[in-house]
Amino acid sequence: MKPKVLIVDDKLENLIVIESILKDMDIETIRALSGNEAITLSLEHEFALVLVDVQMPEMDGYETIELMRQENKNKDTPVIFVSAIYSENHYLIRGIETGAVDFMTKPIIPEILHGKVKVFVEYYLQKKDLQKQNQIKEEKNRELLILNEKLNESEQQLKELNYDKDILFSIIGHDLRSPISSLLGYAEILLKEFDDLSKEEIKEFISSIGSIGKNISNLITNLLDWARLQTGKIKKDPEIMNCKQKITESGSLFREIMKSKGIEFNIYGDSSATVFADEYMFNTIIRNIISNAIKFSNPNMPISINIKSVAEGTEISVIDSGIGMSREQVNNVFDIEKKKSTSGTNNESGTGLGLILCQEFIKKNKGKLSIESELGQGTRFIFTLPNREI
Repeated sequence: MKPKVLIVDDKLENLIVIESILKDMDIETIRALSGNEAITLSLEHEFALVLVDVQMPEMDGYETIELMRQENKNKDTPVIFVSAIYSENHYLIRGIETGAVDFMTKPIIPEILHGKVKVFVEYYLQKKDLQKQNQIKEEKNRELLILNEKLNESEQQLKELNYDKDILFSIIGHDLRSPISSLLGYAEILLKEFDDLSKEEIKEFISSIGSIGKNISNLITNLLDWARLQTGKIKKDPEIMNCKQKITESGSLFREIMKSKGIEFNIYGDSSATVFADEYMFNTIIRNIISNAIKFSNPNMPISINIKSVAEGTEISVIDSGIGMSREQVNNVFDIEKKKSTSGTNNESGTGLGLILCQEFIKKNKGKLSIESELGQGTRFIFTLPNREI
C-alpha cells in the first residue's frame, strides 16, 4: 500500500498544482477543500504527511491541525504549513507550537516541496518498517514464551509420570508381593501337608487363601483405576442413582468379612436420596470407604452410614469406632508420597491407594470429601455429591 499524503487547501487549483509536483512520487495524494473535510479524512486514513494551507475560511490551518492532533493516531503525523502571506516570525512560532515540522511560503518552489515530501515519506516508510520488525520480534517472543511454557508443562508432566511410575512400581513391589508370597506359602503348606491336616485346618487355610485373593483383587483393581486416572483414560458418565440401594449392594460384598469380625452394618437417613454421579466411580468410592472402615474397626463394633439431603446435594457419612487417626495421619491420607500403609485390626494389609482414588473420583463428580478422626475414637468419612446435573 502506498504512503498517503493529505493536501489541504480551500482552492482547488492549488491542490492540482501540488499534485502535479508530486505526481512522479510513489505516493497517494488525498485532497481536502476545508478544515472540516481534512479532519474527517484524518479519521479514515493514516497519513505519512499533511500539507495544509494556513489561510482558509471558517477554519484556518492552525485550528485544523489542533483538532486533528486530538486523535492519538494523528499526534505524531508530520505537518507542513503552506502560506501565501504569513511569513512573519509569530506565524512561524504558532505553526511550530501547533506541531508543524516545516513552513513553506507561496509561490511554492517545486523542487523544494518535492524534496521535503520525499524526506518525510521515506521517514514514514522507515518507521513503518521498524514497527513491522518490532511486531515480528514481539510475535516471535510470544511464540518463544508459549513454547517455553509448553516445554515446562511437558517437563512437569514427565516428572509426574516418572513419579507415578515409581509409586506404581513401589506398590507392586511391596504391597502386592507380600500377599502373593502369603498366598504361595499357604498353597505350598496345603500341598505338602494335605494328608496330615484336619478338615478344620484345611478350611482355615482355604479361608485365608480366599481372603488374601480378595485383597489382591481389590489392590489390582485400585492400581488399574489409579493408573487409568493418571493417563486420563477414565471417562465420566453420570446418572441419577438411589444412594441407599447402591450402598446396600456394595455393603453386601463385605458380608462375610464383617461377619468374621462381628461387625454390624447399618444404613440410616433419607432412603430416597439420590446422587448424580458416574456409577462405576460411585461404587468404587463406597466400596473403598466401607473396606477401609472394616479394616480399622475393632471386632464387634458397628459401622454406620448416614444419608441426608443438603444444599449441595446429598451428604454421605461413613462412621466407624475403630483405631482412628492422628491429625498428622489425617493430613497425609491423600498424599501418596507421605502415605504409609497401616495394618488393620486383624492385620489386614493395604496401600491407602483406595482412599486416594475416592478423593479423585469425588472431585471428578463435582463433590467434596472431608475426614474427622481421633486416635482410639474411630473415623468419620463425609462426602457430598450433587443430586442433579450442574
